[in-house]
Amino acid sequence: MEQPLAPNSVCNLAAVNLAEMADKDTKTVNFEKLKRTVEVGVRMQDNGVTRFSLSA
Repeated sequence: MEQPLAPNSVCNLAAVNLAEMADKDTKTVNFEKLKRTVEVGVRMQDNGVTRFSLSA
């Protein structure tokens, strides 16, 4: 389900390069690295939204 945006708000997107999480030799995914990358990325997005939000 899509969440509507408030007036004057924007949709902030981020991307994770999943190829960087794969070990091509063992054909496995480093889930610990993926978890940490997502945690840091979400935190950065949260900081950006909080810092640059407009007051009504």
